[in-house]
Amino acid sequence: MSFDFQASKKIPGVLVGHVPFRFKDHRGEIVELFNARTLLEDKAWQDDPGAFFVTDFVKHNLSISRQNVLRGIHGDRITAKLATCIFGRIWLVGLDRRPGKNKGTWEGWELNAKNRIMVFLPAGVGMGHLILSRKAILYYAWTAEYNSGLKDGGQFTVRWNDPRYYIQWPLCGKRPILSERDGG
Repeated sequence: MSFDFQASKKIPGVLVGHVPFRFKDHRGEIVELFNARTLLEDKAWQDDPGAFFVTDFVKHNLSISRQNVLRGIHGDRITAKLATCIFGRIWLVGLDRRPGKNKGTWEGWELNAKNRIMVFLPAGVGMGHLILSRKAILYYAWTAEYNSGLKDGGQFTVRWNDPRYYIQWPLCGKRPILSERDGG
């Protein structure tokens, strides 16, 4: 089975695909979230210069949050991420902070356990997410360890409502639940 990744039309290097079903029966299902060989065989990975990251994931996280929690937008110049929702519903945002004509471009996707969308964000593209359901679990893999001490602007945080980017979060008139770092 293929992840069927497609290149984003807005942000170069961002790839959007689907986690394929692997096995389902009366007991439930088994889903393969990551397979380096399968991803390397995917045409979008082959066409993308950042595809070498696929075998370099060194850290795997679960973010477990309740409705209206907004995390991010965080990123750095060295870490790529691969993200999908394994429970609930999430609005995921990628914000391009790399130098060049696309700097400041953002794109959003609804991720949920049913649509099984998976998003690859290259280094320099920040990630943020908003929980749309009562509870949700975001799985994401990193290509580098978290390093809050990166010099020369390597690590960045962008406020969720930064007027330079006008990111549209589906908050339905509610205030997000934020950490201090994210502007709470």
